[in-house]
Amino acid sequence: DEVWVGNGFSILSLSAYTREFPNIRLSERDHDFRFVPIEESRDWSLIISNTGDDLLTVESIEIDNDAFEVDFGDEPFDINIDEEVEVVVTFTPVEEQEYNATMTITNNDPEDGVLEVALAGVGIGGDEPNIIVSADYYDFGEIGIRTTVTFDWEVTNIGGEDLVVESIIPLGIGFAVDHEDGFTLSPGESEVITVTFNPELERDYFGTVTAISNDPDEGEVVLS
Repeated sequence: DEVWVGNGFSILSLSAYTREFPNIRLSERDHDFRFVPIEESRDWSLIISNTGDDLLTVESIEIDNDAFEVDFGDEPFDINIDEEVEVVVTFTPVEEQEYNATMTITNNDPEDGVLEVALAGVGIGGDEPNIIVSADYYDFGEIGIRTTVTFDWEVTNIGGEDLVVESIIPLGIGFAVDHEDGFTLSPGESEVITVTFNPELERDYFGTVTAISNDPDEGEVVLS
């Protein structure tokens, strides 16, 4: 309100008030369980935090695909100011296929009262190993001489039996790898092979890395 006084000045009276609100934060907004053998399970932990200045109430957590479960229970739970709660999501595929789902978290945050988390996974099976790799070509680009750079090449077994990678063979001047003696991957497991490039001269370099395994269809997989 504005009040007039006799000396020609006016006095403006101001008032305000603040309210306290909860503020929800999630450790991730999406998660890929990747490759999981059918009828087996894999867990993932989601952290729900309250960074606001009032009590946060998580009213419900729902997932629209039965292959995914969350240990929420039937009752809402509270998260105090500057505290967090861990919820565990479990993926259990029942068929050899890709799975996608949306997890919906309903809470009393006035700005983010409904949050969605995208979930994905692949059910794998069969009676043979099955190798896949993250890339079949990689260009290190222009590298200074005597400079060492690396590239991570991931090998995954998406079959139903153990994949035996017998050896990793680098070919080409300046290229090297770890895991040359090979390794074994259970269904759904992965291993990262570090490819190292260290040029000694100013020239073009070309090389390959070959993974030799017991995959009946792709016994040799090559990275160029």
